[in-house]
Amino acid sequence: MAVTRPSTFSPAQATGASRVLQWAAHDPLLMGLVAVALLLGTSAWLGVAPSGPLLVMGGAGTTLVYLADRVLGFAAEDVYNRPRRVRWVTRHRRYLWLETAVASALVGGTVALVRPETLVAAGGVAVAGVVHVVPLVPRAGRLKARWSAGKTGLVVFTWAAAAVVLPVVEATGTLSVDALALGAYRVAFLLPNVIVADWLDRAGDASAGLRPWAAQWTPRRVMYSSGGSVMVGLALLAVLRPPLPVVVAEGGVLLLMGAMARRACQRRGGPYAMLWLDVLVAGPALGYLLLQL
Repeated sequence: MAVTRPSTFSPAQATGASRVLQWAAHDPLLMGLVAVALLLGTSAWLGVAPSGPLLVMGGAGTTLVYLADRVLGFAAEDVYNRPRRVRWVTRHRRYLWLETAVASALVGGTVALVRPETLVAAGGVAVAGVVHVVPLVPRAGRLKARWSAGKTGLVVFTWAAAAVVLPVVEATGTLSVDALALGAYRVAFLLPNVIVADWLDRAGDASAGLRPWAAQWTPRRVMYSSGGSVMVGLALLAVLRPPLPVVVAEGGVLLLMGAMARRACQRRGGPYAMLWLDVLVAGPALGYLLLQL
């Protein structure tokens, strides 16, 4: 979504479909569902059994990190970049606090149900996510503000590590060369989403003291970088040769992601451009579903 100014749109004017879109675009629960989809994608790619407790922990934990960023008021840049989200969060604050309580309970309830090694790895991922968005040290500010040049890389590597490391460690207790190769692919898979998001949010990020890589790029460079990442992903997909249903799902999603990234950079993606890019990140779950047929 290009930088959006506050509008005179009234919540009372929203249709049922519009309310669903607003929920999907603004509720952090969507990011939790995307995390679950990526965990399932790893299970499909490597042929490891998915863990129910890990899926619950991963989804709820991711939701909590994004709740902290969006609901607790630390994302000052949202006032400029995402005024619709700010208004939606304000109107649904009680619901979001309930969501926070439920997600916290789910994480707490699954801690004892996963391997200790998985818990250690999950703790590392959680720390990276939390320190990125929450100022844990008084007057120190958020990590993404103090080290904004590394924001893109931190987001991508945190997501990729969580998506690959956690299900593999939970299923086997260790990491393999195949898992590391999948991790490299997942970085290429995730980069277009994060690059485009940083570029679209560049004005608000600058007002909040954030200067990620893509925020300083031209639209052409953003398109070439996201397109190049898609091509690298397709090449790795051909070289690594996961099961055919996974190739079909991941390849299709990569092509759609490249097309959507291009439209977003041309400002033709509409107000929900980033929503569609986020939904595409959940595409690896399709490979898992196809393998169940």
